[in-house]
Amino acid sequence: MFRCLSHVQGLTMFQYLSLTDLRNDYPKTPIIALTATAKHRTVEDIIYLLKMREPVRLTQSFNRPNLFYDVRTKPRNNATLLSQIASWINSHHRDQCGVIFCLSRSMCENVAKDLRDKYALKARHYHASLEDDEKKRTQRAWRRGECRIIVATVGVLLSAGYNFH
Repeated sequence: MFRCLSHVQGLTMFQYLSLTDLRNDYPKTPIIALTATAKHRTVEDIIYLLKMREPVRLTQSFNRPNLFYDVRTKPRNNATLLSQIASWINSHHRDQCGVIFCLSRSMCENVAKDLRDKYALKARHYHASLEDDEKKRTQRAWRRGECRIIVATVGVLLSAGYNFH
């Protein structure tokens, strides 16, 4: 909803300053502001503009010890890339859960299908264009262990439909 209010591009000054009207228009409605990168001054601006009363601030490092990051040079050939991903999963995380992020919906669908068909991995795709009942089926399969790998668009992280816990 609010990325960094101090730096939102495309808003006129009037639109930017009118955000303060939210509290006046909705005095009893809870307001939440989330940011991943805001500096202290920006956080203070957000609190001031939204007239937040005694806000609870939750902050933590971006470092997540439970996540593993592995940066590699991407092969030119997608088949080689998929083979490397499947090999790495089978070698290091067989029968464990994980999420693979792709840049497009079609890529999610293709990667999940190839992981299932060519490498016998329990993978499903997940993106904004799926029907709600398909999303729910995938979420249930994930929770039941019937699906171990979700292949999703990065936008899934930002959507309310991301419910795999």
